[in-house]
Amino acid sequence: MKKKRILYSICFSLILVLSILVSRSDKVDAVAKTTTITGIYFSVPLCGECIEDKKVLNEISSNSSILKLKYKFNFKEYSLNEDQNLKLLQQYYEYYKVPKDEQSVPILFVADKYYKGKDEIKNLLPKLLLDENVKETPVLGKSDSINYFSVKDTLSIFVVGLLNGLNPCSISMLLFFLTIINSKNAGIKRMGFAFVVGKFITYLLLGSLLYSSISKLNVGYYKVGLKIVFILFSSLLIYLNMKDFLSIKKNDYKHIKNQLPKKVRSYNHKLINNLLEGKNSYILILLCFIVGIAVSIGEFMCTGQIYVATLAYMVRSSTQFSLIAFFQLIIYSSAFCIPPLIITLLIDRGTSIFDVSDIMRSKLHYIKLANSIVIAILCIAAVIFF
Repeated sequence: MKKKRILYSICFSLILVLSILVSRSDKVDAVAKTTTITGIYFSVPLCGECIEDKKVLNEISSNSSILKLKYKFNFKEYSLNEDQNLKLLQQYYEYYKVPKDEQSVPILFVADKYYKGKDEIKNLLPKLLLDENVKETPVLGKSDSINYFSVKDTLSIFVVGLLNGLNPCSISMLLFFLTIINSKNAGIKRMGFAFVVGKFITYLLLGSLLYSSISKLNVGYYKVGLKIVFILFSSLLIYLNMKDFLSIKKNDYKHIKNQLPKKVRSYNHKLINNLLEGKNSYILILLCFIVGIAVSIGEFMCTGQIYVATLAYMVRSSTQFSLIAFFQLIIYSSAFCIPPLIITLLIDRGTSIFDVSDIMRSKLHYIKLANSIVIAILCIAAVIFF
């Protein structure tokens, strides 16, 4: 009983300390300790006044030494075509007690002041930065965007990754690889696992790079153009998949359009043959890992279609590459690797490669139809929330 009381006391003390730390971190109006003041600027896309404001802000930011300001100045821009930024703006309105008739965008918040229009910024902001007792600009809400974990989103990402793992381009390369391994009697399970690990790492790294790139494009004027491009690209993919679906239903496999070009398939086949030819089992494991990486890059033209759409959907919840985004990429890459892993285990246990190929061929039209539906859903979600 005594031990329990001690334990409760320790827990209570920890909670109390954490509460104090959190409450201290919420105090945002302390006097500036740094030599840089950061403004919070809210804008809207395709706004001429915003362009003029930003010209002035950039001039002040780049000419702080010429203007002999006490502080360097920079600013963070938040576009109101993102719902979370609208909520953040409301917080700043409340904190600064902005009158209702002045609650419009564009608007700049710096220290304990707010400015509207290029004339106010040009005339009054430099005077503020000459004051030695300028306060830090309050940091309300969260960082550049709301970054949240959603079980529903994560589950959706898992399902999409699982579906994309059944991509015919990916499975055909896997079956060719396993055919070569099977002919060498090198141990399908070990070599197949090394191959799948190579795929997992490749898709995780490619996803991380693409996520960062897509999130950087999520700004200003380009959003409208990007949405149009994304809709057109998605429409083309849906059209190709549906056309393939109808061709497969008619057993017209010669007219399948959405697949790897013959040159890419031929290159991948030669790569697999050349790398795996005449090697001992220990070197083969490493080479199978390398082959997994190389083949994944080569087949990305097919598998990357849904992956890029998924990344665009993910960016809507966070415009920064974070631990949550990385975790979701791990979920996607893991789900993507489940089908090849299962096929590898089935073949290792005696299932014929031809049987697996026939099953995939018989279900190919369903995969094409599912791809069309998934791309359409991801496109709609990304365009609405992006």
